[in-house]
Amino acid sequence: MHRIMTDSAVVSFETTWATAAVAHDTATLRCMLANNFVDTNWQGMLRTRRDVLANGPITPPGLTQHFSEWRIDRFDNTVLVRGLNTIAGADNKPVSTLRFTDVLRYLDGRWQATAAQETMVRQ
Repeated sequence: MHRIMTDSAVVSFETTWATAAVAHDTATLRCMLANNFVDTNWQGMLRTRRDVLANGPITPPGLTQHFSEWRIDRFDNTVLVRGLNTIAGADNKPVSTLRFTDVLRYLDGRWQATAAQETMVRQ
């Protein structure tokens, strides 16, 4: 049996993940990213769980992330999350905007990210 992830739990998972990534909170990231996690970043480069844990944050300090356009689909023990991440500077003006797709799976008694992909939106 697996747990159903509500929309608010998905949004909470995603924002916690983003916050942990910016802070390079490896303890939180270790819990959230599955062992087989792979991210295809906006530049087309692959980043494994090991890469994410070993390297610093991908969003420089001082920038904030604003999520919108959530679309959440559920398939048995898998959740597909799509949305828009607008990254803003200290003046709250957008620096970049990324469309993202994340795959979350219920593994080992908890929800974990198994895949992520970002695409830069032209400004």
